[in-house]
Amino acid sequence: MLNAGRKKGPLAALLIGFILCLLLPAGAVAPVSDQTETFVFPSFRDPHRRVERPSDDTPSALRFLMTDDFPPFSYVSPDGQLVGFNVDLARAVCVAIDTVCFIQIRPWDSLGEAAQVGENIAIMAGIVMSPETQRLYAFTDRYLTLPARFMARKDEVPIDFHPRTLARLNVAVVKDSAHEAFVGDHFETVTVTPKESLGDALKALKADEVDLVFADGLRLSRWLTAGTTHENCCTLAGGPYLESAYFGHGLAIAVPRKDETLVQLLNYGLDQVQQNGVFEEIYLRHFPVGIY
Repeated sequence: MLNAGRKKGPLAALLIGFILCLLLPAGAVAPVSDQTETFVFPSFRDPHRRVERPSDDTPSALRFLMTDDFPPFSYVSPDGQLVGFNVDLARAVCVAIDTVCFIQIRPWDSLGEAAQVGENIAIMAGIVMSPETQRLYAFTDRYLTLPARFMARKDEVPIDFHPRTLARLNVAVVKDSAHEAFVGDHFETVTVTPKESLGDALKALKADEVDLVFADGLRLSRWLTAGTTHENCCTLAGGPYLESAYFGHGLAIAVPRKDETLVQLLNYGLDQVQQNGVFEEIYLRHFPVGIY
């Protein structure tokens, strides 16, 4: 479930967009308007589900294992501090469940071994949920997914992203990626242009050699916030596309099977953080250009 956040702009602008959608032919584009942009806050909690706090005693401390090379989730800032979305979220969860939180950095390839030492350990490092990893870990509810998005030039944003509307447009994708497969399966009327890298695809978009780029929303968002290479040329548009068969099940906290009783407590903490608005604050802090 994905909940939309604040929508900005007058009703008249939305009506104009609807009328244009009816009048323009397939493949038509129109300038993007700041007045109709929507900032969407992700939320994957079920409002009809009550997450109960477990009756067992809360541990006096939790140890979260992370890597320091996973921006914007956990990485070292220029002043040497560990920062990131996962860092702030782990601390917020510990406040919600009223326990002490320790965060320790480990190389990626040693996380599994380190998690077996001691008790009350959780891993926030983007471990993919799969049949293999689920034999080793129990996973909490997901707290974020990494959607696919389109990127368009600001002066040529499609009216909508129905396959009929995009007919004959040229879409750049990273060669042999899940994004290439998704476009091929669901947007059969477009011209797909595979590129060796996302950088190559974005260069082609800036140079007006393609009409759109379809790629990982996180990487596209970070490109818009990193330096000036984008030259304010482009904007995220369309989607988000969250199909797990292509783009994964999203991010969750992994708990070693020996500590899997922690899952319910961590789910309670995640639910509280999303209910009290702290999750939105953390999201805005680390995703100034929303990935949804």
